[in-house]
Amino acid sequence: MPHDTPRPTEQYVYRLAGAVRLLVTEADRPGESTRWAVRADSLIQLKGLDAERTGLWRPPVALDEPLPAPKPAMRPAPAPTVPAQSQGSRTATVLRRALEDVAREGATTTWKQLAERVGLDLAHLPDPKRRDLLVEVDKPRARNRSLLCVLVCAPSGRPLSYLATMLRLLQVPAPASESALYRWSEEQIRAAHTAYGHRIPPVPASAAVAEAPRPAEARAAQKQLTLLNAQLAVGRATLPRATGRRAARPATTVKDGEQHQRLYESVRQRRQELRAWQRESERLLDDLDRLIGRPLPASAPAKKSTPAVPPAANSPVSLGQDQHTFQAQAAADIARLTQLFKQARDADDLNEARRIRQDVSRIARDRLSGEPQQNLLLLRTDLQTWINSREAAAAYAALRTLFADLATAGPAPTPLALRSAMAHSKILKRRCPGPLPQDLHTALTHLEAQVNGESVTPDDGAPLSATHPSPSGAPPSESAAFAEARAEFAWLVKEIRAAQEAGDLAAVQTARHLAGPIYGRRLSPEDRATYTPLMREVKAWCQEQDPNTDPILRRIRQVLAELGRAGNSLATEQIAAFLDEISSLRRQSDRRLPVLEEVQVKRWKRQLKARTSSAPRRAAPRAADPVKAVPGPKATAPSPPDRLPIETIDKLAAIARDVLKDAARSGGSLLTWGDLRLRMAGGLPHLHPDEQGELLVAVDRETPVGEPLLSTLVASSDASLHWLYRHVRFSLGRERIPEPDLPAHWATEVLRLRQNWRHR
Repeated sequence: MPHDTPRPTEQYVYRLAGAVRLLVTEADRPGESTRWAVRADSLIQLKGLDAERTGLWRPPVALDEPLPAPKPAMRPAPAPTVPAQSQGSRTATVLRRALEDVAREGATTTWKQLAERVGLDLAHLPDPKRRDLLVEVDKPRARNRSLLCVLVCAPSGRPLSYLATMLRLLQVPAPASESALYRWSEEQIRAAHTAYGHRIPPVPASAAVAEAPRPAEARAAQKQLTLLNAQLAVGRATLPRATGRRAARPATTVKDGEQHQRLYESVRQRRQELRAWQRESERLLDDLDRLIGRPLPASAPAKKSTPAVPPAANSPVSLGQDQHTFQAQAAADIARLTQLFKQARDADDLNEARRIRQDVSRIARDRLSGEPQQNLLLLRTDLQTWINSREAAAAYAALRTLFADLATAGPAPTPLALRSAMAHSKILKRRCPGPLPQDLHTALTHLEAQVNGESVTPDDGAPLSATHPSPSGAPPSESAAFAEARAEFAWLVKEIRAAQEAGDLAAVQTARHLAGPIYGRRLSPEDRATYTPLMREVKAWCQEQDPNTDPILRRIRQVLAELGRAGNSLATEQIAAFLDEISSLRRQSDRRLPVLEEVQVKRWKRQLKARTSSAPRRAAPRAADPVKAVPGPKATAPSPPDRLPIETIDKLAAIARDVLKDAARSGGSLLTWGDLRLRMAGGLPHLHPDEQGELLVAVDRETPVGEPLLSTLVASSDASLHWLYRHVRFSLGRERIPEPDLPAHWATEVLRLRQNWRHR
């Protein structure tokens, strides 16, 4: 504290103010404890109520006025002296006797077991009251008397969370770190057992030398020995890189671990000694984890003939397994994936490297520490660097091939061919990091000049004048933009079909993600309606190929895809057969269908019902007049793509509004559609852009006029303004913002939203 700050006293509770820092110094020599100090600018003395809320101070019970001293004649006979140890409350006395019995039994207890032992209702007591009772059990504290409060443990077997506070109230020096407090608590428990007369019963003479451990205990000890060996190997590899004082503590811990490791063979046949060996192993593993990180077990290199998917991809470690098991499994997976990547890199197999990258992305980095985490980061960086370089090289080669084909074409390329080549080159350019080489840049500039210099001609060959309207009523500039977008989208469709034939899921997903913005923003309404069935088919194919999809759900999606491809050409009996198969599959599954699949099934059921009910009415006119010819079906325009009903959108909007409210309260983090889908636990299907706009409008339909919209938090994948923001404001009647000012206005609205929802 500064010199001018008054020294604090024990009669009050203070709060540190200003800049508060915790200063920790490493021990200079092995065996010394770590030293620490707290530095602050000033102190604030807390009042009575605030001090009582901290749990560090309780108000004394005071009388309004002192009682008069009794007269000597009226003094009663002296009562028998009560021992000092039993002067506390009745509850503390009962607890003290129960804990003494627990110490004589050589065991520990929990609050639930202690309440059952003493026959008192202690479940309703908060932690501060329980802490005060245990403090009262051990008061007054004698120097040579063991503590009884350490015998009460948490249900997990570890010390109570407020043990350090109890020690401070009992004026007992408490260890600084959690691991040191755990070891100190075990020593005090053994001291209490010894002080109250607990002795380990002697082994009867008729028994063998020692009771053999059970098979489960032997397996657990063997597993612990494996972890200890792996961690000691990491420690021995780390010691040469450590210097000075930082090398002293790891060296001592590794030496103790090696000595403990050699004791395994001598204790593995005796149950009691093996248990003690396991407890000491846990302490050593905790120390090694804290000093040098988690272990990295050695794993055999993968065979070249069987590049199978690692266990991390197919059977991830469950959350119930302990951290050591997950660490060992993840380290083995990282080593195996590293070996597979080296083989793929030597064989120049780009597709295999992409699959390895997907497997690596499934390993949870936040649950790793130490050297395995560094190996995972290094593997991810190497994979991404090599894949990017190979994709860039492939894009350069494809660009050179494209420009060479244009230069060697016999007749002059048509404007449509030039626009298609221009769209193809733009997509390939996005895959190239940095600027293009000089030859490719020159060829691309020449192609742009050719495209801009050609006149737009329709399919019949007659040139269109500058004032000739397009077939859809759009001006010529928009018609040219639509044609360019159509050419880009057609090339992507060819890429998708080729990848589907090869079974390359990663390539199909990449092309689909590139086609999404073109489909939603740049295609004309007529082209969008034409390509909608294709986009749904590709989406269903990706879902079918996903290895994480439920097999029953995958089969249902396959049936729905077959129904969508066939359309109205199917007979009524065929549609009924497909729907019967879906019903039987749904009975086999214990989960509900996703919203999108449920809507499709209901639509096909309605169509089947309409066909069944209209069949007798169509047959009646033919029977009445068999001579009259029945006109054939008229050619109809393609039906618009199916949309979710408004009731479903309203239900999804209510859930999305709650999610956006929680995001606004917790700091207003921006969410993409993928993030929103994850927070809704998979309840949000992949929506059409029109349905996305309807959903966001429904989310903010109840937002007051003067407040920022909750849909402001929905952003693009690069955390920028979403293109639907303008549409939502217009649909809700908000003030129109000029295009140049829209990004700044959106950023301001995000800040306003965070301020408004911070304290709601």
